[in-house]
Amino acid sequence: MDAIEKAITPKTKGILITTPANPTGAVFKEEDLRKVGRLFLEKDLIIITDDPYSFLIYDDNKYFSLSTVDELK
Repeated sequence: MDAIEKAITPKTKGILITTPANPTGAVFKEEDLRKVGRLFLEKDLIIITDDPYSFLIYDDNKYFSLSTVDELK
């Protein structure tokens, strides 16, 4: 969150979130994505989600997309 907040400037219009990420397979936790969503609501920024690999989650990871949060639609 700190890195994201520091990267936001007056020119920032939005952010692209890809989870699970390719090629690393990293999956963001729901609680972390919700924090990002709240930050972007506060800053009035656009969130772009790219979830093409949502069906390729292994282990105990759980898929969650910000596109399911009504306040962010």
